[in-house]
Formats: sequence, C-alpha cells, structure tokens
Amino acid sequence: MKQRPPAPQSPSQETLISLNNTIAELTDKADTGAITSGVLYTSSKKKPFGLIFVSGHQDSGVIKKLIKKIANPGFYLPFPLQIQEILYKLSRLKKDVNRLKKQVAIDEMTGMYNFRFFRKQLKTEIARARRTGLSCSLIIFDIDHFKRVNDTFGHPAGDAVLKEITRRIITTIRSIDYPIRYGGEEFAVILPETGLVEAIRIAERVRKTVAAKPFRLNTHPPVTVTISGGVAEFSDLFASSMGTFVEAADRALYQAKDGGRNRISFSKSDFDKITKVGVALDERAFLLGKDDAP
Repeated sequence: MKQRPPAPQSPSQETLISLNNTIAELTDKADTGAITSGVLYTSSKKKPFGLIFVSGHQDSGVIKKLIKKIANPGFYLPFPLQIQEILYKLSRLKKDVNRLKKQVAIDEMTGMYNFRFFRKQLKTEIARARRTGLSCSLIIFDIDHFKRVNDTFGHPAGDAVLKEITRRIITTIRSIDYPIRYGGEEFAVILPETGLVEAIRIAERVRKTVAAKPFRLNTHPPVTVTISGGVAEFSDLFASSMGTFVEAADRALYQAKDGGRNRISFSKSDFDKITKVGVALDERAFLLGKDDAP
C-alpha cells in the first residue's frame, strides 16, 4: 500500500523571523549579479503564490540554502512581512492611479465629465453607431443670461447656479447618458443609442426641470434661471462625422437662443430628413409642436 507523504509542517515563529531577516539582508546587499528564484507558498491554500527573486551576492551559499528551504514541498511559508507591505503599496498605487484617471476626466467644480472626456466618449459612441447602425444623439445646453447672474449677485452665486443646474441635469437624464460641462456656462449630454425624437424629449425634460424651481443663492432672493438647448442626431440619415455632428447641435442651440431662449431646437434639415423616411403620428405631432419646427 502506497504511503501518504508526510503532512507539511508550519514554520515556527523563530523560523519566519529568521527568513524575513535573511530576505531583508539579501535585499540590502543585492547587486546586479545572477538571479536565483524559489517558490513561495501560502499556509492557507497550500499552493504556490509566486516566486521570490533574489539578486546574487557574495555569499551564494546562503541564497541556495534559503531557496532550497523555501522550495521544499513539505514546507509552507506564510507571506513574509515584506510581501505584505509590497502588496499593500501596490493596492494603494492602483487606487491612486484610478483616482488620477477620474480627475483627468472630471470637471472640478461641477463633478460632471469635462471637455476632454467629451471628445473621447463622443468618438466612442460614433464608432458604436457606425458599427451597430443605431443612432446616437447630442444635446448642447447654454444658461440663458448667465452673465447677469454673475454681474448682479457675484461669481460665488454664479458658481452655485452652475452646481445646481448640474444636479438638476444629472437627476433628469438617464443612467446611460453622459453629462458634460462643455465649457463656461455650457453643458452637453451624450445620449447613446438614442434617436432625435427621444433626445428632444429628454432635452425638454431637462429644460423644464431647470426652469421649474427658482434658485436660492444664500442671502440673495430666489432667482429664476432658464436654459436653451440644441439637439442633433448621428446616424446614416443625419450627421456623417464628429465635426458635422457637433456643429449641428451647436447651430440648433443658437437657433434656440435667437428664437427667444428657454427652449429646445433642432435643425429644419433634420426635420425634413426624419419626416421623409416616416415617423409615427405622435412623434410628428411632438416635433411640430416645437417652436422651431417648420
């Protein structure tokens, strides 16, 4: 009958301290000599965790003895203190990298995505639209008469308005949409897999949410603030490049401004295209109900 191999023995505290001290000593004395490796085991799962790499130094016998002892199949070594510290530092480093990545993409004042993220994500959504054949829409908003707020109540009040409009936009749009601080008092929303009609509906909800409740600015009396917006769609039927896509939304925004503000607009050419291919009666009625519809 075949005998079972002896159960692995857990190292004593003295042995662990000795091994840790030896590893630390080897680290201090390391040079650019040959590399020797050994297997590191965990005492819990009893499986190899990784490799110890030790740079060769004068006392090669110490290295060979250490590696042989660690690599012995009947000996299991819990994490040395040095390994725990390295893993902890790597974990903190990963968190720091993720935090920095987020900071690069986030506007500091509002917490929205910034213009740098806007360009990157819009390219991604355009590529997705081309690949899948699904639409992508864009809304660009601008605060009406924002300069009056700053001139009348001061820039701190203007900052408070920007933050509150941010909150109202984020709480109104869908979770799949991307809210962006486009620049100054302008905001944008990228709407993946969304056609023109649905994008206009979302833009209208945002406009009404902003205008519905006055803004409280500390010691100042409540102020009513409104926004205007321009909507465009990217698809085979509409814009054919990132540049024309953004330009279409921007032109529609200026059309809303020229039309009296506190409104949502889209281009006449987009209306002609969408009605030419056919839309449902309720969608056509919705589009014709817009102030900028032909």
